[in-house]
Amino acid sequence: MTYHSFKIGELFDIHPTKAYKLTNSKLFCKNGKVPVVTNTSDNYGRSGFSNLNPTEHDIITFSDTGTKSPESFFFQEGEFIGYAHVQGMYPYSTKWKKKQLIYLTTILRKKTQGLYDYSTKMTRDIISNLEIELPVIDGTTDQIDYDYMESYISKIEQECISELDTYINLSGLNNCHLTTKDKVVLSSKIKTKEFLLEDLFESSTGDVDLQQKDINGRGTYFINSGVANNGIKGKTDRNAKIFPANTITVDFWGYAFYRDFEYKLATHNHVFSLSGNVIKNKEVGLYIVGQLSHLPSLFSYNNMATWTKLKELKIILPVNDKEEIDFDYMKSYIKAIEKEIFADVLIYKDEIMTKS
Repeated sequence: MTYHSFKIGELFDIHPTKAYKLTNSKLFCKNGKVPVVTNTSDNYGRSGFSNLNPTEHDIITFSDTGTKSPESFFFQEGEFIGYAHVQGMYPYSTKWKKKQLIYLTTILRKKTQGLYDYSTKMTRDIISNLEIELPVIDGTTDQIDYDYMESYISKIEQECISELDTYINLSGLNNCHLTTKDKVVLSSKIKTKEFLLEDLFESSTGDVDLQQKDINGRGTYFINSGVANNGIKGKTDRNAKIFPANTITVDFWGYAFYRDFEYKLATHNHVFSLSGNVIKNKEVGLYIVGQLSHLPSLFSYNNMATWTKLKELKIILPVNDKEEIDFDYMKSYIKAIEKEIFADVLIYKDEIMTKS
């Protein structure tokens, strides 16, 4: 395959997405159906839903603000509503379809990773002048091979579906039938209690200033801040403290993830490792992470999460009649939710396999 260099501005018109000039309280609504894409790198940039008419559809979006701009490139399939400081990439050619745009999104993320932060903004002018390598039809230097990009993404999609199918069968998740117990757990009104984070966890950080250059694909996973790939930056064999599995990490933005594997952290306060007897198993860890999902709304670049701040916060957990944390309920709840999610995954898998 032959590749040629192109400037993004030669292929796309980049300008802000169409947005309603409304406050969030008027834009978002609980029963909304139209996704609203905002300046976040979480959940494909979608922060909620609205009942207003969509303003955009089927384009790549990215944010031009904050330290996580390189992680905010997403192909937005279907209709959505734009937001302030969300840039849209509008192709000049109609040959840019879904899979070609997904192919390009991956390139843009890799090409910009680590280059921009809060002080060095990733603007639309920068992206317009960004040069990338794209496949071209043999014997040419300017005819982009759109068919190759589509077949490449299709191949990866099929490989992922095949791996997913194998995993589902081996794990027994192909049986997603909700039992009577599952339905009771999902519908029952439970007794809850507030707990201070410092009463549940102990916090610690890394002992070596690990850098991106230390990632060499060998050794132990290295965790840093960010939501892309759950904060996993790769593997490193550089000598550093190894944190145990069955712990929770929280970065300075407030993003929390359960870890079922050993890992390393940098010395700077970008990520905390939270451990404690309260994390009994994977299901309990995931339940607690769900209760920490509001943290990103409390912290920002100018108000970073620190253990001093975090330990004073409270989370709500289920308790039994003795006012003790109900670990059995958390485990049953997560397993029931897992069944519901995998039921949707099975439908998606079957649809993809039927098309192939």
